[in-house]
Amino acid sequence: MDELEQLCYASKTQQLNEQIKQLRHELDQSDLRLIEAKQKRANLLEYDARAATINKLGTRRE
Repeated sequence: MDELEQLCYASKTQQLNEQIKQLRHELDQSDLRLIEAKQKRANLLEYDARAATINKLGTRRE
């Protein structure tokens, strides 16, 4: 491998490493968004269950 090939290989390797780093960052962000969405869903389900329980109780006037 001559010097030009080595430089080309090093440049390509650096580009791929940067791309991998960016993709890992995006994956981490996606994981965080997924965790947040699951938590929001759990909160909404809990809220709906509480609302259903309250609605079953009726009002004092009844």
